[in-house]
Amino acid sequence: MSISIFACGGGGINVVAGIPGLGNDKAFSSANRFYLDTSTKNLASNKLSPTDSNVFLLPQADGSGGMMSENKAAISDSIGGILSKYQTGDLNIIVSSASGGSGPAFALYLAKELLERDAAVIVMLIGSFESSRRIDNTMAAVKSLNGICKVTGKPLLFTYRQNAKPDDKEINLALQDDIRSLCLLYSDTLGTMDTKDLYHWARFEKVCDKEHFQAQPYLVRIYGGNDPSMFTDVKQPISVASVYSSDAEPEHLAFEILPSYTTHGIMQESTLSVKSLHYVVTRDVLDEIVGGLISTQEDATKQIKGRQRKPVLDISGVDEDGMGF
Repeated sequence: MSISIFACGGGGINVVAGIPGLGNDKAFSSANRFYLDTSTKNLASNKLSPTDSNVFLLPQADGSGGMMSENKAAISDSIGGILSKYQTGDLNIIVSSASGGSGPAFALYLAKELLERDAAVIVMLIGSFESSRRIDNTMAAVKSLNGICKVTGKPLLFTYRQNAKPDDKEINLALQDDIRSLCLLYSDTLGTMDTKDLYHWARFEKVCDKEHFQAQPYLVRIYGGNDPSMFTDVKQPISVASVYSSDAEPEHLAFEILPSYTTHGIMQESTLSVKSLHYVVTRDVLDEIVGGLISTQEDATKQIKGRQRKPVLDISGVDEDGMGF
């Protein structure tokens, strides 16, 4: 099985370029990486070049300056060419900051096109609240996930992590762990689980009754271990894939609501540090994420209004050149 990882914008490039090279970690052996941006600034620090075959730079662009709409039309127009140039995989992972300018635009248009092509896709977003602009962008990105589902009439898998620190080191490591876990799921070392099993895990609407799901974003949560209580926070599971180490026995998973689709495999050459990994697609947490974004956005608006005070100096007497003399 093959995996294509699309790193979008500075946030996505920093995450994906930091993953160990092919051959250094077997989990990533089937993963192809592609880098998409509107500026060269994020490439050099990650030892990438604009001339690399897996790097796409938007022509006639020099960044988006934190504005998602800056290169919106050009990015939208570029997606067909990108997917003609770069091979899609059995799983397509799209990694991006939700708060930047270029990254989310690439990620969202790419996700929409892949959904329309009936590909298996997961969008991995990083939220940021360090300024009102970044809060607004994060809200717009999450809103767009819902919009994509509405327009395509299909559900979309995503992960979301909130960066609460001034640097990206910790959040990048967490996303790299998530990507590694997804690569393990799609590795060729799993017995009893084939490509179609995993396609139906990611595209559960193909095998589930229509009343079981809606055209909306669904969160992917990854759990490790055999503790039956680890799923207590999962209230609305719909699709579950499980991977067991070669010395572990598959077990019945205890959810409050029965999932609509399940599949499992045994790791033939186990590199797991735990007995099992469970990839749970659920409706849970989305409302919590959106509620937190709305609350943060409202707080930011109040703070900004607090600095919009009436000027102490009366400037009504300045002339047409703005001069007060």
